[in-house]
Amino acid sequence: MLTKNDLKDIEGIVQKNIKAGFRDFYESIFESYANKNEEEHEEIRKELAEIKEFVKDHEHRLDKVGVLTAIKN
Repeated sequence: MLTKNDLKDIEGIVQKNIKAGFRDFYESIFESYANKNEEEHEEIRKELAEIKEFVKDHEHRLDKVGVLTAIKN
């Protein structure tokens, strides 16, 4: 029959294994995906900045066309 000390020892072993399992999961799976996502997000931010600049430039060109068309009418 198990004693209280045996149960405490079992609980300690289980807790230690759970912590090790979570640590392994974090280090081997989660952390690598988190780093990859950070890199992808940085690329997306750069692309969005380029798109915003393109849109601003395009709006400026449309405004010029609007001014030129308004003069003719």
